[in-house]
This record gives sequence, C-alpha cells and structure tokens, in this order.
Amino acid sequence: MHLEGISEKTVHVQHDYYVGRELMPRVCEVPALAHAWSGGDSAFPFDASEGPDASALMWEFFKSQRRLPSARAAPTGP
Repeated sequence: MHLEGISEKTVHVQHDYYVGRELMPRVCEVPALAHAWSGGDSAFPFDASEGPDASALMWEFFKSQRRLPSARAAPTGP
C-alpha cells in the first residue's frame, strides 16, 4: 500500500495484491471523490478529473487477461 497524489482530491491509496510474483488485482481508493469515476471528464455527472485514470488502470489489467480456449463456451444449436 502506498499514497500518491498532491492534493486532498488527488490523493489515493493503492493496494496491490499478488499471487506469488504475479500482480492480481490493484485497488485504488480516492476517498475525497466518493462515488465519482476518477480521471474522467468532470463535465459529466459522477466523473472527476482528479485521481488516477480509472479507465487506463482497468485497461492495463484487462489487456493482460486471457481466457483459455477450453473456458470458451461451445457453440450450441443445429
């Protein structure tokens, strides 16, 4: 866990969880934003330009995830 940011609205707590040496989830909490999407466009409701870019963090996580071929659903029907 470590703190980042420079103001009350940008300070966030980041928790990194590992299985062995592999980073699994990364949780970033921005207490001052309540329920806003951090790093978003503050012109929209529930978005805030402060804090880490939540979309970039999600993409960084999901782009490294792969489903095994055996985990895909088999086609059904005729």
